[in-house]
Amino acid sequence: AAKTQASLARCMVEAADKEVKAAKESLKGVKKRWKAVDVVDSSESVKTPGGTVRVHVKGCGMAEANGTYDYSKSKEVYRKRGSWKGQSVTFLITHSTVKGSIWWAISCHNSDDGNTTMGCMYVTKCNDALPPRHGWSTVDKGVSPAPQLEY
Repeated sequence: AAKTQASLARCMVEAADKEVKAAKESLKGVKKRWKAVDVVDSSESVKTPGGTVRVHVKGCGMAEANGTYDYSKSKEVYRKRGSWKGQSVTFLITHSTVKGSIWWAISCHNSDDGNTTMGCMYVTKCNDALPPRHGWSTVDKGVSPAPQLEY
């Protein structure tokens, strides 16, 4: 688990560093565009005190990452089983605090408990208790366009 946390943290730090660089470039008059998407609310949303039990990911360039993610209270992640590159995998939506900000990530793991990260695909900085519906960026193993989330 520590290896996975370190891998995700590294991915999120890289994204944060990219954001800082983009902000510096923006100050010089260079515009950095982040993809934002419109989201339609799902009538299937189920709420708990901790947030939404089910998150629907759609429209991302990595078709395998699209689908319904269920919340695991014991692990505090959203997860979906699937396949990628011919392997059975688990896709996770997780969050971590990096450099004082909360970052959300969609990543792929070769085991249900997330012990081995195969890659981080999408990240976004957001201090909300739920994964954000828009504002995701493509990183590492991700393919454009970035996803849309519904819940």
